[in-house]
Amino acid sequence: MRIRVSEHPELYELIEVVMDLGRKPLARFPSGDFSLSDCQITVHHIEHATSQVGDFAVDNRAGISRTLHRISAIRNRKGAIIGLTCRVGRAVSGSANLLQDLVQDGASLLFIGPPGVGKTTIIRLIVAGPVAFNTYRPIFPRWKVLIEKPTSPSLSNGEIARVLANDYKKRVMIVDTSSEIGGNGDIPHPGIGNARRMQVPNSEMQHKVLIEAVENHMPQVIVIDEIGTKLEAMAASTIAQRGIQLVATAHGVTIENLIMNPSLEMLIGGVQNVTLGDEEAHRRGVQKTVLERKGPSTFSCAVEIVSKTELRVHHSLEATVDAILSGRIPNVEIRRMQHDGSKETVEKEFFAETSSDEEDEMMVEDAMEVTEERTGKIQFISEFPPNIGEDCWEDGLLIRLYVYGVRHPHLVVLNRLFSLWS
Repeated sequence: MRIRVSEHPELYELIEVVMDLGRKPLARFPSGDFSLSDCQITVHHIEHATSQVGDFAVDNRAGISRTLHRISAIRNRKGAIIGLTCRVGRAVSGSANLLQDLVQDGASLLFIGPPGVGKTTIIRLIVAGPVAFNTYRPIFPRWKVLIEKPTSPSLSNGEIARVLANDYKKRVMIVDTSSEIGGNGDIPHPGIGNARRMQVPNSEMQHKVLIEAVENHMPQVIVIDEIGTKLEAMAASTIAQRGIQLVATAHGVTIENLIMNPSLEMLIGGVQNVTLGDEEAHRRGVQKTVLERKGPSTFSCAVEIVSKTELRVHHSLEATVDAILSGRIPNVEIRRMQHDGSKETVEKEFFAETSSDEEDEMMVEDAMEVTEERTGKIQFISEFPPNIGEDCWEDGLLIRLYVYGVRHPHLVVLNRLFSLWS
Protein backbone atom coordinates (compact mmCIF):
# COMPACT_ATOMS: atom_id res chain seq x y z
CA MET A 1 0.00 0.00 0.00
CA ARG A 2 2.79 2.40 0.89
CA ILE A 3 4.64 1.77 -2.36
CA ARG A 4 1.52 2.00 -4.53
CA VAL A 5 0.42 5.33 -3.13
CA SER A 6 3.93 6.83 -3.17
CA GLU A 7 4.27 6.02 -6.88
CA HIS A 8 0.98 7.64 -7.82
CA PRO A 9 1.45 10.79 -9.98
CA GLU A 10 -1.15 12.66 -7.90
CA LEU A 11 0.47 11.91 -4.56
CA TYR A 12 0.47 15.54 -3.42
CA GLU A 13 -3.26 15.79 -4.16
CA LEU A 14 -4.25 12.71 -2.15
CA ILE A 15 -7.64 13.30 -0.50
CA GLU A 16 -8.08 10.26 1.72
CA VAL A 17 -7.38 6.55 2.16
CA VAL A 18 -10.34 4.23 2.73
CA MET A 19 -9.95 0.88 4.50
CA ASP A 20 -13.06 -1.30 4.84
CA LEU A 21 -13.05 -4.81 6.26
CA GLY A 22 -13.25 -7.43 3.50
CA ARG A 23 -12.59 -4.93 0.70
CA LYS A 24 -9.56 -3.65 -1.15
CA PRO A 25 -7.99 -0.45 0.23
CA LEU A 26 -8.60 2.63 -1.87
CA ALA A 27 -6.81 5.93 -2.23
CA ARG A 28 -9.02 8.78 -3.38
CA PHE A 29 -7.60 11.44 -5.67
CA PRO A 30 -9.31 14.27 -7.56
CA SER A 31 -9.22 12.09 -10.66
CA GLY A 32 -10.94 9.15 -8.92
CA ASP A 33 -10.34 6.12 -6.72
CA PHE A 34 -7.12 4.12 -6.95
CA SER A 35 -6.71 0.58 -5.60
CA LEU A 36 -3.73 0.26 -3.26
CA SER A 37 -3.61 -3.52 -3.02
CA ASP A 38 -5.14 -6.64 -4.49
CA CYS A 39 -5.52 -8.08 -1.01
CA GLN A 40 -8.59 -7.45 1.12
CA ILE A 41 -8.43 -5.60 4.42
CA THR A 42 -8.42 -7.90 7.47
CA VAL A 43 -9.03 -7.32 11.16
CA HIS A 44 -5.26 -7.29 11.67
CA HIS A 45 -4.88 -4.39 9.25
CA ILE A 46 -7.59 -2.40 11.04
CA GLU A 47 -6.06 -3.04 14.47
CA HIS A 48 -2.58 -2.10 13.26
CA ALA A 49 -3.81 1.17 11.78
CA THR A 50 -5.85 2.19 14.85
CA SER A 51 -2.89 1.46 17.14
CA GLN A 52 -0.87 4.16 15.35
CA VAL A 53 -3.35 6.99 16.01
CA GLY A 54 -4.92 8.61 19.04
CA ASP A 55 -8.02 7.51 20.87
CA PHE A 56 -11.36 7.73 19.09
CA ALA A 57 -13.78 10.21 20.65
CA VAL A 58 -17.55 10.00 20.88
CA ASP A 59 -17.84 11.23 17.29
CA ASN A 60 -15.64 8.29 16.13
CA ARG A 61 -12.82 10.60 15.09
CA ALA A 62 -9.16 10.39 15.97
CA GLY A 63 -5.97 12.06 14.84
CA ILE A 64 -2.22 12.09 15.03
CA SER A 65 -0.71 14.45 17.54
CA ARG A 66 0.33 17.84 16.08
CA THR A 67 -0.83 16.95 12.57
CA LEU A 68 -3.89 17.97 10.60
CA HIS A 69 -4.89 14.47 9.49
CA ARG A 70 -8.22 13.01 10.55
CA ILE A 71 -9.08 9.34 10.95
CA SER A 72 -12.77 8.46 11.14
CA ALA A 73 -14.01 5.03 12.17
CA ILE A 74 -16.98 2.94 11.07
CA ARG A 75 -18.26 0.54 13.72
CA ASN A 76 -20.55 -2.45 13.66
CA ARG A 77 -23.47 -2.99 16.02
CA LYS A 78 -21.17 -4.34 18.71
CA GLY A 79 -18.93 -1.28 18.58
CA ALA A 80 -15.98 -2.90 16.84
CA ILE A 81 -14.19 -0.86 14.16
CA ILE A 82 -14.71 -2.34 10.71
CA GLY A 83 -13.70 0.59 8.52
CA LEU A 84 -11.42 3.65 8.50
CA THR A 85 -11.42 6.86 6.51
CA CYS A 86 -7.99 8.48 6.72
CA ARG A 87 -8.40 12.04 5.49
CA VAL A 88 -5.29 14.01 4.62
CA GLY A 89 -4.92 17.46 6.19
CA ARG A 90 -2.75 19.91 4.32
CA ALA A 91 -2.37 23.56 3.47
CA VAL A 92 -3.64 24.73 0.08
CA SER A 93 -1.73 27.73 -1.14
CA GLY A 94 -3.51 30.61 -2.81
CA SER A 95 -7.07 30.50 -1.50
CA ALA A 96 -6.55 32.74 1.50
CA ASN A 97 -4.88 35.39 -0.64
CA LEU A 98 -8.28 36.09 -2.19
CA LEU A 99 -9.69 37.31 1.15
CA GLN A 100 -6.92 39.49 2.51
CA ASP A 101 -8.87 42.75 2.21
CA LEU A 102 -11.90 41.35 4.05
CA VAL A 103 -9.85 40.13 6.99
CA GLN A 104 -7.94 43.39 7.11
CA ASP A 105 -11.20 45.34 7.44
CA GLY A 106 -12.15 43.33 10.54
CA ALA A 107 -15.31 41.91 8.99
CA SER A 108 -17.04 38.86 10.43
CA LEU A 109 -16.80 36.16 7.75
CA LEU A 110 -19.09 33.20 7.12
CA PHE A 111 -17.78 30.54 4.73
CA ILE A 112 -20.35 28.42 2.93
CA GLY A 113 -19.54 25.35 0.90
CA PRO A 114 -20.12 21.60 0.56
CA PRO A 115 -17.93 19.12 2.46
CA GLY A 116 -14.39 18.76 1.14
CA VAL A 117 -14.23 22.06 -0.72
CA GLY A 118 -11.66 23.59 1.65
CA LYS A 119 -13.56 25.65 4.24
CA THR A 120 -11.41 24.55 7.19
CA THR A 121 -8.21 25.03 5.20
CA ILE A 122 -9.06 28.65 4.41
CA ILE A 123 -9.93 29.33 8.05
CA ARG A 124 -6.60 27.89 9.18
CA LEU A 125 -4.75 30.08 6.68
CA ILE A 126 -6.61 33.18 7.84
CA VAL A 127 -5.90 32.45 11.50
CA ALA A 128 -2.14 31.88 11.29
CA GLY A 129 0.85 31.55 9.06
CA PRO A 130 2.68 29.14 6.80
CA VAL A 131 5.32 28.17 9.33
CA ALA A 132 3.94 24.69 9.84
CA PHE A 133 3.46 23.73 6.25
CA ASN A 134 7.10 23.13 5.41
CA THR A 135 7.30 19.62 6.83
CA TYR A 136 6.29 16.17 5.72
CA ARG A 137 3.83 14.21 7.78
CA PRO A 138 2.71 10.67 6.94
CA ILE A 139 -0.84 9.53 7.63
CA PHE A 140 0.54 6.91 9.97
CA PRO A 141 3.87 7.49 11.75
CA ARG A 142 5.58 4.40 10.34
CA TRP A 143 4.62 5.17 6.78
CA LYS A 144 7.24 6.87 4.61
CA VAL A 145 4.63 8.34 2.30
CA LEU A 146 4.87 12.10 1.79
CA ILE A 147 1.44 13.67 1.81
CA GLU A 148 2.32 17.36 1.85
CA LYS A 149 4.22 19.06 -0.89
CA PRO A 150 7.23 20.98 0.46
CA THR A 151 6.60 24.71 0.61
CA SER A 152 8.48 27.81 1.52
CA PRO A 153 7.38 30.77 3.64
CA SER A 154 7.20 32.96 0.53
CA LEU A 155 4.22 31.13 -0.92
CA SER A 156 0.91 32.96 -1.28
CA ASN A 157 -0.72 31.16 1.63
CA GLY A 158 1.35 33.31 3.98
CA GLU A 159 0.05 36.58 2.56
CA ILE A 160 -3.23 36.30 4.49
CA ALA A 161 -2.32 33.51 6.87
CA ARG A 162 -0.83 35.71 9.58
CA VAL A 163 -3.37 38.54 9.40
CA LEU A 164 -5.31 37.82 12.58
CA ALA A 165 -3.04 36.14 15.10
CA ASN A 166 0.41 37.07 13.84
CA ASP A 167 0.38 40.15 11.61
CA TYR A 168 -2.36 42.12 13.38
CA LYS A 169 -1.53 40.81 16.84
CA LYS A 170 -5.16 40.11 17.68
CA ARG A 171 -6.28 37.82 20.48
CA VAL A 172 -7.65 34.87 18.53
CA MET A 173 -9.46 31.94 20.15
CA ILE A 174 -10.31 28.84 18.14
CA VAL A 175 -13.21 26.67 19.27
CA ASP A 176 -12.08 23.40 17.73
CA THR A 177 -14.77 20.74 18.04
CA SER A 178 -13.27 18.03 15.82
CA SER A 179 -9.60 19.14 16.07
CA GLU A 180 -9.52 19.89 12.35
CA ILE A 181 -8.17 23.43 12.69
CA GLY A 182 -5.52 22.92 15.35
CA GLY A 183 -4.87 19.23 14.90
CA ASN A 184 -5.03 16.40 17.40
CA GLY A 185 -3.35 16.39 20.79
CA ASP A 186 -2.88 18.84 23.65
CA ILE A 187 -0.28 20.88 21.73
CA PRO A 188 -1.91 22.51 18.70
CA HIS A 189 -0.49 22.32 15.23
CA PRO A 190 2.00 25.15 14.50
CA GLY A 191 -0.21 26.09 11.57
CA ILE A 192 -2.50 28.19 13.80
CA GLY A 193 0.40 30.47 14.73
CA ASN A 194 -0.13 32.52 17.89
CA ALA A 195 -3.84 31.76 18.09
CA ARG A 196 -5.09 29.86 21.12
CA ARG A 197 -7.37 26.86 20.97
CA MET A 198 -10.19 25.46 23.10
CA GLN A 199 -11.07 21.85 22.47
CA VAL A 200 -14.67 20.67 22.78
CA PRO A 201 -15.34 17.35 24.57
CA ASN A 202 -18.27 16.55 22.26
CA SER A 203 -20.21 18.37 19.58
CA GLU A 204 -23.25 18.89 21.80
CA MET A 205 -21.24 21.24 24.04
CA GLN A 206 -19.88 23.50 21.31
CA HIS A 207 -22.34 26.33 22.02
CA LYS A 208 -21.38 26.31 25.72
CA VAL A 209 -17.67 26.41 24.92
CA LEU A 210 -18.30 29.39 22.62
CA ILE A 211 -19.81 31.40 25.46
CA GLU A 212 -17.09 30.21 27.84
CA ALA A 213 -14.40 31.42 25.43
CA VAL A 214 -15.88 34.93 25.44
CA GLU A 215 -16.46 35.16 29.18
CA ASN A 216 -13.17 33.66 30.36
CA HIS A 217 -10.50 34.55 27.80
CA MET A 218 -11.42 37.99 26.36
CA PRO A 219 -10.77 37.22 22.68
CA GLN A 220 -10.98 39.79 19.90
CA VAL A 221 -11.66 37.11 17.31
CA ILE A 222 -13.41 33.77 17.66
CA VAL A 223 -12.99 31.07 15.03
CA ILE A 224 -15.59 28.29 14.71
CA ASP A 225 -14.97 25.37 12.39
CA GLU A 226 -18.62 24.52 11.74
CA ILE A 227 -21.96 25.90 12.89
CA GLY A 228 -24.57 23.20 12.49
CA THR A 229 -27.27 23.55 15.14
CA LYS A 230 -29.69 26.21 16.30
CA LEU A 231 -27.99 26.48 19.69
CA GLU A 232 -24.65 27.14 18.03
CA ALA A 233 -26.24 29.76 15.76
CA MET A 234 -27.75 31.46 18.81
CA ALA A 235 -24.39 31.44 20.61
CA ALA A 236 -22.68 32.95 17.56
CA SER A 237 -25.36 35.66 17.38
CA THR A 238 -24.82 36.48 21.05
CA ILE A 239 -21.06 36.76 20.52
CA ALA A 240 -21.53 39.05 17.52
CA GLN A 241 -23.66 41.40 19.62
CA ARG A 242 -20.68 41.84 21.95
CA GLY A 243 -18.56 43.30 19.17
CA ILE A 244 -16.30 40.28 18.65
CA GLN A 245 -15.16 39.39 15.16
CA LEU A 246 -16.36 35.96 14.04
CA VAL A 247 -14.90 33.61 11.44
CA ALA A 248 -16.97 30.47 10.91
CA THR A 249 -18.08 27.87 8.37
CA ALA A 250 -21.43 26.30 7.56
CA HIS A 251 -22.40 23.50 5.21
CA GLY A 252 -24.33 24.55 2.14
CA VAL A 253 -23.81 25.50 -1.48
CA THR A 254 -25.22 29.03 -1.52
CA ILE A 255 -26.73 31.55 0.88
CA GLU A 256 -30.17 30.39 -0.21
CA ASN A 257 -29.46 27.11 1.57
CA LEU A 258 -29.04 28.99 4.86
CA ILE A 259 -32.25 30.92 4.27
CA MET A 260 -34.15 27.66 3.86
CA ASN A 261 -32.43 25.99 6.84
CA PRO A 262 -34.49 26.61 10.00
CA SER A 263 -31.52 25.76 12.23
CA LEU A 264 -29.13 28.26 10.63
CA GLU A 265 -31.40 31.05 9.39
CA MET A 266 -30.47 33.09 12.47
CA LEU A 267 -27.01 33.52 10.98
CA ILE A 268 -28.49 35.63 8.19
CA GLY A 269 -30.89 37.52 10.46
CA GLY A 270 -33.84 35.16 10.41
CA VAL A 271 -36.81 35.10 8.05
CA GLN A 272 -40.40 36.11 8.76
CA ASN A 273 -43.66 36.29 6.82
CA VAL A 274 -45.01 39.77 6.12
CA THR A 275 -48.50 40.47 4.76
CA LEU A 276 -48.69 43.25 2.16
CA GLY A 277 -51.61 45.41 1.22
CA ASP A 278 -53.38 44.88 -2.08
CA GLU A 279 -51.75 47.88 -3.76
CA GLU A 280 -48.26 47.02 -2.56
CA ALA A 281 -48.61 43.39 -3.61
CA HIS A 282 -49.85 44.47 -7.05
CA ARG A 283 -47.00 46.98 -7.41
CA ARG A 284 -44.39 44.37 -6.60
CA GLY A 285 -46.06 41.69 -8.69
CA VAL A 286 -45.95 39.18 -5.84
CA GLN A 287 -48.36 37.46 -3.48
CA LYS A 288 -49.72 39.31 -0.46
CA THR A 289 -47.55 37.23 1.89
CA VAL A 290 -43.83 37.65 1.33
CA LEU A 291 -40.64 36.77 3.20
CA GLU A 292 -38.46 39.45 4.77
CA ARG A 293 -35.37 39.47 6.97
CA LYS A 294 -36.30 39.55 10.64
CA GLY A 295 -33.24 41.26 12.13
CA PRO A 296 -29.53 41.99 11.69
CA SER A 297 -27.35 39.14 10.46
CA THR A 298 -24.68 37.60 12.67
CA PHE A 299 -22.00 38.00 9.97
CA SER A 300 -21.25 41.07 7.90
CA CYS A 301 -19.78 39.21 4.91
CA ALA A 302 -20.33 35.80 3.38
CA VAL A 303 -18.10 33.77 1.08
CA GLU A 304 -19.41 30.94 -1.08
CA ILE A 305 -16.53 28.56 -1.80
CA VAL A 306 -16.88 27.19 -5.32
CA SER A 307 -13.46 25.53 -5.39
CA LYS A 308 -10.04 25.92 -3.82
CA THR A 309 -9.24 28.67 -6.34
CA GLU A 310 -12.63 30.35 -6.83
CA LEU A 311 -14.79 32.23 -4.33
CA ARG A 312 -18.04 34.21 -4.47
CA VAL A 313 -17.85 37.14 -2.07
CA HIS A 314 -20.94 38.90 -0.70
CA HIS A 315 -19.64 42.10 0.90
CA SER A 316 -22.98 42.78 2.61
CA LEU A 317 -24.74 39.64 3.80
CA GLU A 318 -27.83 41.59 4.84
CA ALA A 319 -28.15 43.21 1.39
CA THR A 320 -27.76 39.81 -0.25
CA VAL A 321 -30.49 38.24 1.88
CA ASP A 322 -32.82 41.19 1.29
CA ALA A 323 -32.27 40.94 -2.46
CA ILE A 324 -32.98 37.22 -2.55
CA LEU A 325 -36.11 37.48 -0.42
CA SER A 326 -37.46 40.36 -2.52
CA GLY A 327 -36.94 38.51 -5.79
CA ARG A 328 -33.78 40.27 -6.97
CA ILE A 329 -30.39 38.87 -7.79
CA PRO A 330 -27.75 39.96 -5.26
CA ASN A 331 -24.50 41.72 -6.04
CA VAL A 332 -21.64 39.26 -5.85
CA GLU A 333 -17.92 39.47 -6.50
CA ILE A 334 -16.22 36.52 -8.16
CA ARG A 335 -12.59 36.00 -7.15
CA ARG A 336 -10.36 33.47 -8.85
CA MET A 337 -6.75 32.50 -8.29
CA GLN A 338 -4.79 32.09 -11.50
CA HIS A 339 -2.09 29.47 -12.06
CA ASP A 340 0.64 32.06 -11.67
CA GLY A 341 -0.73 33.09 -8.24
CA SER A 342 -2.34 36.34 -9.41
CA LYS A 343 -5.89 37.25 -8.48
CA GLU A 344 -8.68 37.77 -10.99
CA THR A 345 -11.81 39.62 -9.90
CA VAL A 346 -15.17 39.83 -11.62
CA GLU A 347 -16.88 42.78 -10.02
CA LYS A 348 -20.65 42.20 -10.01
CA GLU A 349 -23.49 40.16 -11.41
CA PHE A 350 -26.40 41.63 -13.27
CA PHE A 351 -28.61 43.43 -10.80
CA ALA A 352 -32.21 44.38 -11.64
CA GLU A 353 -34.68 45.81 -9.19
CA THR A 354 -37.96 47.71 -9.16
CA SER A 355 -37.94 51.33 -8.03
CA SER A 356 -40.07 52.15 -5.02
CA ASP A 357 -41.03 55.54 -6.54
CA GLU A 358 -42.20 54.64 -10.01
CA GLU A 359 -44.04 51.40 -10.51
CA ASP A 360 -42.90 50.56 -14.01
CA GLU A 361 -39.38 51.97 -13.82
CA MET A 362 -36.62 49.40 -14.28
CA MET A 363 -33.28 50.18 -12.65
CA VAL A 364 -30.28 48.37 -14.11
CA GLU A 365 -26.84 48.50 -12.59
CA ASP A 366 -23.83 47.89 -14.78
CA ALA A 367 -22.25 44.56 -14.00
CA MET A 368 -20.19 41.83 -15.51
CA GLU A 369 -21.80 38.58 -16.43
CA VAL A 370 -21.09 35.57 -14.27
CA THR A 371 -20.55 32.57 -16.48
CA GLU A 372 -21.56 29.87 -14.06
CA GLU A 373 -25.24 29.21 -13.45
CA ARG A 374 -26.62 28.34 -10.04
CA THR A 375 -29.02 25.53 -9.52
CA GLY A 376 -32.53 26.23 -8.32
CA LYS A 377 -32.87 29.65 -10.00
CA ILE A 378 -34.80 30.51 -13.11
CA GLN A 379 -32.89 32.74 -15.49
CA PHE A 380 -33.93 34.54 -18.64
CA ILE A 381 -31.31 35.78 -21.04
CA SER A 382 -30.66 39.55 -20.67
CA GLU A 383 -27.92 42.15 -20.61
CA PHE A 384 -28.29 45.55 -22.27
CA PRO A 385 -26.62 48.97 -22.18
CA PRO A 386 -28.22 51.88 -20.30
CA ASN A 387 -28.77 53.91 -23.49
CA ILE A 388 -30.90 51.27 -25.16
CA GLY A 389 -33.30 52.55 -27.83
CA GLU A 390 -35.78 51.34 -30.39
CA ASP A 391 -33.05 50.60 -32.94
CA CYS A 392 -31.46 48.12 -30.55
CA TRP A 393 -34.65 46.08 -30.36
CA GLU A 394 -34.68 45.80 -34.14
CA ASP A 395 -31.15 44.42 -34.07
CA GLY A 396 -32.29 41.44 -31.98
CA LEU A 397 -30.31 42.35 -28.86
CA LEU A 398 -29.98 39.52 -26.33
CA ILE A 399 -31.51 40.15 -22.90
CA ARG A 400 -30.76 38.19 -19.72
CA LEU A 401 -33.19 38.49 -16.83
CA TYR A 402 -32.90 36.75 -13.45
CA VAL A 403 -35.95 36.04 -11.29
CA TYR A 404 -35.53 35.06 -7.63
CA GLY A 405 -38.11 33.97 -5.08
CA VAL A 406 -41.17 34.91 -7.18
CA ARG A 407 -44.04 32.58 -7.82
CA HIS A 408 -44.94 32.27 -11.53
CA PRO A 409 -41.78 34.16 -12.62
CA HIS A 410 -42.59 33.94 -16.32
CA LEU A 411 -45.72 36.05 -15.76
CA VAL A 412 -43.75 38.69 -13.87
CA VAL A 413 -41.13 38.87 -16.61
CA LEU A 414 -43.76 39.18 -19.34
CA ASN A 415 -45.53 41.97 -17.46
CA ARG A 416 -42.27 43.87 -17.08
CA LEU A 417 -41.42 43.46 -20.76
CA PHE A 418 -44.86 44.71 -21.79
CA SER A 419 -44.45 47.75 -19.55
CA LEU A 420 -41.08 48.53 -21.19
CA TRP A 421 -42.49 48.24 -24.69
CA SER A 422 -45.59 50.34 -23.96
